[in-house]
Amino acid sequence: MKKTVSPIALLLVLVLSLSLFSPALASGFPIAGETVTLRIAVQQTGVQPDYSMIQMFQKYEEMTNVHIEWDMIPSEFLAERRNIIIASNELPDAFMRCNFPATDIENYAMQGLFVKLDDYLDSCMPNFKAVLAEHPDVDSGIRMSDGGIYSLPYVVSALSPSIGSKLFFNQTAMQATGQQMPTTTDELYEVLKALAGYDLNGNGKADEIPLSGSIDTVVNLLKGAWGLGTRGSVHSYVDMGPDGKVRFIPTTDAYKEVLQFVAKLYNEKLLDTDTFTLDFIKLGAKGEEGRVLSFVAINHSFMGQTYQNDYAGIPTALKGPYGDQLVSNGSSLSAIGAFVVTNQNEHVEETLRWVDYFYSPEGRQMFFMGEEGVSFEVTEDGTYQYLPIITSNPNGLSYEQALSLYVPWAGGCNPSVADDKYFKGAAMLPISQTAATALAPYVCERVWPQFTFSDSDNMIMSTLSVDIETYVKEMRAQFITGKKSFDEWDSYVKEFEKIGLSEYMDIYARTAVRYE
Repeated sequence: MKKTVSPIALLLVLVLSLSLFSPALASGFPIAGETVTLRIAVQQTGVQPDYSMIQMFQKYEEMTNVHIEWDMIPSEFLAERRNIIIASNELPDAFMRCNFPATDIENYAMQGLFVKLDDYLDSCMPNFKAVLAEHPDVDSGIRMSDGGIYSLPYVVSALSPSIGSKLFFNQTAMQATGQQMPTTTDELYEVLKALAGYDLNGNGKADEIPLSGSIDTVVNLLKGAWGLGTRGSVHSYVDMGPDGKVRFIPTTDAYKEVLQFVAKLYNEKLLDTDTFTLDFIKLGAKGEEGRVLSFVAINHSFMGQTYQNDYAGIPTALKGPYGDQLVSNGSSLSAIGAFVVTNQNEHVEETLRWVDYFYSPEGRQMFFMGEEGVSFEVTEDGTYQYLPIITSNPNGLSYEQALSLYVPWAGGCNPSVADDKYFKGAAMLPISQTAATALAPYVCERVWPQFTFSDSDNMIMSTLSVDIETYVKEMRAQFITGKKSFDEWDSYVKEFEKIGLSEYMDIYARTAVRYE
């Protein structure tokens, strides 16, 4: 007697066959029914192991059934190796954390080397699509001249990292000299004068510095007190004026007054004389020596282990002589080229679903914190903290070395969202977070991300921007140090037209429309 197969049995066989032989699954985990292998070129910082050894990625491979062959690129050779790989025409399936600038993304996208991602947002990238809806500056900032998206960004939504110019005062010095935290620029000057000469480190030498910080961070701090920087700190020299038109900051009367104020601090030895060459390493060395009475930086930890917890941020944004009180903060678009998919990728959908998870709340937790009970714990008050295996590693590893065995985010440019809940960079330490919270009411209502200029405009701007920036910094130093008198301000302003400021601002004006 001949046996017959029921329709239900046939259906089950068909479903089983599809799950076994069709690698892509519709949604959820695993991403693929059978193992999919991708080759991804990735930036490797000095503290990171091979990515195959990072616990988070080992766990994620189990979840997704996507295996990654990592092509490790040391940070110090990133730009060189990135260009060599592109020129070789033997592209990986994707580049991750390779920090492609907008000009390169535009160039390679128009050549067809990078995959356009717009058509995949609904089907493969719901988490990233939600991020774009939440952060309009990111949406506008990552689009190329044709309006398309060809790269995934690093989004920093946490407040504290976006405020790069926080002003901290050593509380021991403030109490010893009977000072209150300044709330205006005039009070800042008086407090610095009162602090001058206080022997914080007790070495009997007059080696203390009333105010330290790089000239860029100091000027960025102060220009908000004169109403400058209305579109954030990404564009140091251009913002939107009260008349609703783009404004070149370094030729304004308000900027002149900012420099005059800084010059007064410099000439009265209230500002670090190394301000024009100061970097975070030099600042940290001075802090560890107990020489810094106040400073401007993104976080307080630059003062070193001995003194860093003795500082506190100002309780409000400094108010200027005309009542302006603005904090020029950065865009949540931290890096535009954190992840790109190449035209040689045969598993585009799986790749995009793989990376999209890192933009979800659960994926952010995994990317920045790792696995609960292995690398982090949730405290009684609901905060997320790394376990002692990271914070006080028993094998003598530094914090960064131990951290990098579990999660990959050290060094930035991550295809994810660094938020207040899971991100644990130095700017998120309690003293710096408190400082940022105090400044939050004064941040810009609208922040411009980095602009992407058209090909023709970019060719012009690549030269003009260098010439203008060089002149601005050179003359800023001369005005502040007294080598150039402020009586020569008008001639300084006229010189910009010879450099090409009119064309520079025309390009800015027509480009800014896309970001307003």
